[in-house]
Amino acid sequence: MSHETYTPYQSGIEIDGASPHPSKICESISMAAIDCPLPTVRPTLPKEIIDKNLASDCQLETLIQACQSHSKLLDTPWYIAENGQIKVALPDNPQGKYHRQGYFCGHNTGLGKSRIIALLILTNWCENRKRAVWVSKNDKLLEDARKEWVAVGGNAEQIVPLSKFAQDRPIVMSQGILFVTYGTLRSPAKGNKKSRVSQIVEWLGEDWQGALNFDEAHLMGNAAGEENERGFTHGSAQGIAGTELANRLPNARVTYLSATGAAKVSSLSYCQRLGLWQTEAFPFSSRADFITSIENAGIAGLEMVAKDLKSVGLYLAPGLSFDGVKFETIIHEITAEQREAWDIYAQAFEYIHQQLGEVLRSIGLETQSGKCTNSRAKASAMSIFESAKLRFFNALICAAKAPTLIANIERDLTAGRACVVQLVSTGEAAMKRAMAEIPHEMWNDMRAVDFHPQRRYYRISNDCLSHPHLPALSRRAWHRQK
Repeated sequence: MSHETYTPYQSGIEIDGASPHPSKICESISMAAIDCPLPTVRPTLPKEIIDKNLASDCQLETLIQACQSHSKLLDTPWYIAENGQIKVALPDNPQGKYHRQGYFCGHNTGLGKSRIIALLILTNWCENRKRAVWVSKNDKLLEDARKEWVAVGGNAEQIVPLSKFAQDRPIVMSQGILFVTYGTLRSPAKGNKKSRVSQIVEWLGEDWQGALNFDEAHLMGNAAGEENERGFTHGSAQGIAGTELANRLPNARVTYLSATGAAKVSSLSYCQRLGLWQTEAFPFSSRADFITSIENAGIAGLEMVAKDLKSVGLYLAPGLSFDGVKFETIIHEITAEQREAWDIYAQAFEYIHQQLGEVLRSIGLETQSGKCTNSRAKASAMSIFESAKLRFFNALICAAKAPTLIANIERDLTAGRACVVQLVSTGEAAMKRAMAEIPHEMWNDMRAVDFHPQRRYYRISNDCLSHPHLPALSRRAWHRQK
């Protein structure tokens, strides 16, 4: 009996001329045991996509399965009730419409979900549906979207951010790709300004049949609200806005893309277009019924949903394989100089902590016996101090390890390897503060930009006692103590 958890990914479709993915791909044993139904559609793409290896066989298979799903309508007519929720329409209800079936791309990191979005849009573009919507996490991903679109033969100028259009004005664009962030999408109506959702629907038209892509779809996870130990929490604004956009465009070709589609069942509440509830294909009469039933089944319930979705051609979730990957822990030996610097800064923060207590007493937030007179103000000051201390020593640790890291990078580059460094924090805010203190003409000289961790030390005296909950006297008292 095999104890393997993952197995090499095997494409269910043989595509002439398609190249394998650049990296090895795997799939969980349980998902690999499920076969997708064979598709019948043939998406339209330029010949160069295969000839120039612009998409791997895995990406093309996902494209085909998504187009197959988009070629069908869900089996139950729906209408939008007054509360904005989708309801099953009775035969005599003229508002009832059959919504187009959606698709879920669950590819893990590194498999090119953005390239798949570009291919989906390109397929529709080639079939004369030249308006598309690309919903993504934030504005920083706009350039990535343009890069992917250009890679498959598009023009970067064809991707336009929604933020370029004022909320009280119509979107003036005869064709193109509208790039929308979840933060912008959730903007409600204000005065004479329509909501962003209504603005998009007016541009597309309610009968629009193009590609509506929700990248990082898990950000809509709390679309329905949920019950927890603190009571009921309402749905998130962006989750509600995302589902409203899809609901108001019944013919849209909806694709959800996320490597972490849902950590819990209630987070699938945005997946209306998969037909998991209120259809004849699945035995759940409502979204609430689906959530309750699957939650009662535990983790096995979520696995069952994933398998069922793949079995009907609505879901694929391969990931990069770690086959052949080797791990090495690099040890950095602390130098005497670094140890001395650490001790000095530790003493400095201890001094600040002591002086902070004195200041709190001098401005009346603590009595001489140590009793707090304003817990909210004290908590604000101490929170700022502790956060600054944590960031400071984290930066100090990173700086200490940098020489060893750089030496290993240089060694690997010499050996012909490619080096990738993961940055948990980019320090962008600190960089902007440092650059603001030097002349503009020196911005390209990294030696002139001071990123030393002790800059945080200098800022603490101003930050710890500048919170609005503290009396104005606190700053003067602090500087007297210094």
